[in-house]
Amino acid sequence: MTLLNISHFDSMDKARRHYLTRIDSLAEEARGELPGKAAAHEAKYQEAMRYPDGEFPFLAREAKELRLPVERLVSTVLLARRRWEKRDAEIESVRVSSRRKIREAVSTQHMEEIAQRTMVTLDVMGASA
Repeated sequence: MTLLNISHFDSMDKARRHYLTRIDSLAEEARGELPGKAAAHEAKYQEAMRYPDGEFPFLAREAKELRLPVERLVSTVLLARRRWEKRDAEIESVRVSSRRKIREAVSTQHMEEIAQRTMVTLDVMGASA
């Protein structure tokens, strides 16, 4: 049995804003990227995309620490990026669909149910990542 956490709102507009924000927060949690970590991943991806032309401060240092050839690390970074893009597209699809359902909901109870289903869906996606 699912327990509902229903709050009282002054208006449907305030409730809708609350639940839209909650959906966005759930999606961000599912992505699980801290800003600094995301920036480092992006820098490594950009270096991998231009390999072997130019300099590679992130990849060269990481490859040295891991005792791997830079070429192998480049392949690993590119594969990880493809997996991340697929997962992020799935998360974004859930987020967009849930936001549409929140906008269409006619009661706060229905909004709470949508948020709960979104949380479960994103949790399952995170567990399978």
